[in-house]
Amino acid sequence: MPENSAADYWPALDRSGKLDHEVNDLHDAIFLFAVRVLQGAKKDELPEIWKRYAPHWRRRLIREAFVYVQTVCSVRYASFQAQTRDDGPTQIGMAH
Repeated sequence: MPENSAADYWPALDRSGKLDHEVNDLHDAIFLFAVRVLQGAKKDELPEIWKRYAPHWRRRLIREAFVYVQTVCSVRYASFQAQTRDDGPTQIGMAH
């Protein structure tokens, strides 16, 4: 990890737009993989992705990185919930 504090490093790495195969550090690659997978997940995929990968991410990432990944997942889930409320119950699953 560069000189930045962990609190600044992980958000900056996320904002960099890099993908997991564009970095040399294994922890950075795992972090980027996690963030990009969660950011690209569809509503129905998100819980299964979290269930499948979160235990691995928790073991392999430092705490600050994993907390950031959890936040990405929570924000993504909340955006789906807000979209569902905005669309109303008759629109669930119909918007593509």
